[in-house]
Amino acid sequence: MTLAVGIGSFLFHTFAERWSLYADVIPITVFIYAYLVLALRRFVGLGRGPALAVTAAFFIFNLVFAPALRAVIGADPLASLNGSESYFPAALALLAIGTWLVTGRAGSRPGRALLVGAAVFVVSLTFRTLDNAVCGTLPFGTHFVWHTLNGVLLAILLRAAIVGGPRRG
Repeated sequence: MTLAVGIGSFLFHTFAERWSLYADVIPITVFIYAYLVLALRRFVGLGRGPALAVTAAFFIFNLVFAPALRAVIGADPLASLNGSESYFPAALALLAIGTWLVTGRAGSRPGRALLVGAAVFVVSLTFRTLDNAVCGTLPFGTHFVWHTLNGVLLAILLRAAIVGGPRRG
């Protein structure tokens, strides 16, 4: 899945067509939801049904988050976010699950990893958000930092999945 994320991103940034946008967005979306199920099952200890139910609720939250944010603060302030608001729910999920794990299980290794991942993701989102605003000053912009830090985030999450938590069938 991480290879598909990298290939999709490369394709979109190389061709910038509708099909390459889907090649970029679909693997990222699948990774987010698949990792949520994995985290809920492996780290939190939920069974398949409850993990899928929480993931379905998260899906619905994702669908309503950006429109609700627009309704509350208006479209103009969101324009300055450069589309980053669509990633806020994933950052919130990392923060919520990481916090729950760390506070519920003293010394939770996966929880600490998810919190570090959330911090990396917030910094990454900051660089993504600032990209358009600084392009006039910085010729290369900051979008490459977004991609670099997302690679770090994926490494953190994959390591947590490999070494953390009980294995479930």
